[in-house]
Amino acid sequence: MRRLWMGVAVAIALGGCLAPGRPVVTVPPTELEAQAAPLWGRIVAGYSAQASASDLVANATVTLLNASNQVVATGLTDASGAFSLNPFVSFAPTTNAVYALDALKSFGSAGDRAALRFRTLVSWDGNRWRALSGSTEAAAGGAGIVLSARTTALAVIRDLRARDGSALLGRLDPATGSFAEGAGVTNAELDAVSALVSQALAVNLDPVRWIAYTAADATYRLAYGPSAGRVLFDLEEAYQTGTLEGQRITTVRGKDGGRAVVSANGIALFDGQIGGRDVLQRTLGPTADRLGNVYAPDLGNYRIRKFTPDGALLWSFGTKGDGAMQFWHPVSVSVDGNFNLLVTDFASHQVKKFDPSGNLLWGIGQGSRWTSPTGTASSAAHNGLNYPHHARFDAAGNVWISDSSNHRILKYDPNGNFLRGIGGGVTWTTSAGNTVATSAADGAFAAVMGVAIAPNGDIFVADRANHRIQVFDANGVFLRKWGVNGPAPGQFQDPEDVLIDHAGYVWVAESSASRIQKFDRFGNLIGAFGGPGPGNGQFANARGLAYAPDGAILVGDDNNNRVQRLLPANSLAFRREGMLKKGAGTVSFWVKPTWPGNSTQRNYLVEFDDPAVAVQNEVVSLFKENGTLILWYRVGGQPQQAPSVSVSHWKANEWHHVAFTWSASKVALYLDGALATSVVPNALMNEDPLDLYVGRNFGGGVTNLEGTIDQLRTYDYAKAADEIARDARGLSQE
Repeated sequence: MRRLWMGVAVAIALGGCLAPGRPVVTVPPTELEAQAAPLWGRIVAGYSAQASASDLVANATVTLLNASNQVVATGLTDASGAFSLNPFVSFAPTTNAVYALDALKSFGSAGDRAALRFRTLVSWDGNRWRALSGSTEAAAGGAGIVLSARTTALAVIRDLRARDGSALLGRLDPATGSFAEGAGVTNAELDAVSALVSQALAVNLDPVRWIAYTAADATYRLAYGPSAGRVLFDLEEAYQTGTLEGQRITTVRGKDGGRAVVSANGIALFDGQIGGRDVLQRTLGPTADRLGNVYAPDLGNYRIRKFTPDGALLWSFGTKGDGAMQFWHPVSVSVDGNFNLLVTDFASHQVKKFDPSGNLLWGIGQGSRWTSPTGTASSAAHNGLNYPHHARFDAAGNVWISDSSNHRILKYDPNGNFLRGIGGGVTWTTSAGNTVATSAADGAFAAVMGVAIAPNGDIFVADRANHRIQVFDANGVFLRKWGVNGPAPGQFQDPEDVLIDHAGYVWVAESSASRIQKFDRFGNLIGAFGGPGPGNGQFANARGLAYAPDGAILVGDDNNNRVQRLLPANSLAFRREGMLKKGAGTVSFWVKPTWPGNSTQRNYLVEFDDPAVAVQNEVVSLFKENGTLILWYRVGGQPQQAPSVSVSHWKANEWHHVAFTWSASKVALYLDGALATSVVPNALMNEDPLDLYVGRNFGGGVTNLEGTIDQLRTYDYAKAADEIARDARGLSQE
């Protein structure tokens, strides 16, 4: 990034410019706010030079983090750097617990991944918030919590050297930045780390993540520059640039909130369920809002139920009847970006749109658009419905309805005005073109069910009784179709719903086959998942599909009375050179398996293999078998193995950090930041080029990971133990 350097230090606050010596005035909260334990203060940068103003975005995000590094409250600074996290929405601080308070700005330019951060430590004592510098006790002269380079340095020292955060509170003067030595920290140490904070920010690095400490010589440094080596392969960059065997990758939310990948023996992994017979009585078409909350139709109880992403019930909406907020057979629900709800009432032949408070906005059925129900009769007329099944919002808020027994698809604008119909081999945009014909011809339907809209506007339709998927362009012109009646892979038995994921793959739920199938957008089969039954990953009529914001696929498992969460899986083989340096290197990643560590099956985490050899020739393999992790490597053409490490304490669906390094002097395996095993090699690895397999091995088969991998990177040097410990603590810059 281009900069203009000057011969004097320029002080910039993360929330805006602050001229040296200019007092900062923060207005204390009102008496009403004070009753809610407000956390307020300001960001200052008068103690040392910071980044240039052109590098900063408009406002800094202020985030309060608990001891588990979970976000519990957020806010923004204003132009002067002032902020307030009051009132807290759903958070009550634990008295005398120490929290981290961050002010963060990141850069969005491709490949930069730069971030600026100030940090302090805060604690609520029952009457006020205390911090490393400043407090919120206005009556005692408190001017609010201060975040600065000095508070950031002190917080970094606490993290790197495990100092007592409580003992450090109040040791920095909020006016001058001077430090009262104590709690195992000296002024010289704080000055040195403060200088590193300024250096990190000057080159757009997050000081919390980039400052490192080496215990051997008791020195701090920036873990940056040529001496730290290079990243040879980054999984996130690889699937963004499409180097996975020429295929797209479906991703899920990773440990750090970014995108991660799932590897499994099938196309998906079971990831839990919502509901059950005591919670739902038949559920067909679920959905999720942009916060991840799940909405499920509860057909047998004539209502819609809303759950948290983890499955806790939030509220129920609806009762049995003909009223505006009543239903007979609610079969599907959709939610738009403003949290408006769209409910299909199958038996009353209606689709209703509600605002987030449950007030009826409009309905369609009985041949008209209305704002209060006009009847429950089926109709073949324009704006009439006959057992509608799915109603969906598209990205623009338009409404698409599968009018099942009228054998047509109908499109309406967000206000319920008719836009287009498709069916009977034709498409129309006025009431004069209305048709309800059933047929097996192209562009015609028989008991039409699900509908999905691709980002380019293409329309994918589950044509149930014709046992096929049909695709139309945005104007309703027929493009293609695939599928015939049958139980074989690629065939259909009553396709009920269709979904397009963010990578462009097409997922189809089959009611009679009780399975899910995955295709590319041209109908080429990727794989199938499920089958009849009550178990995890089995279905009793798979009826509806939805996409959650964390990348999970939600399946309405009708007669099992539940919504199942599936994680879409990939076969991860990266075919290119230069991903491994044979003389020395590191592989580092996070893994969340679906199995406990004491399970007996073999599961591959990472493998490098020589593609030029006709038979399997692993150069490096890391896999789990019989409760242990085994690191196998080939040096001098001969197989070697590091001593195996027990992972029997691992539990299913928990994140663990794994890294292994190699050099002429040592091959080492680290688990959760600690050295687990090492061995002195008798030679160096000499096979190159290599393919990289993530979550699987060269042969594939039934040895895939069955879990999620995040932040996998390979480096051209053997990382030191303290660097890997930082990776495992989430302190390494991405």
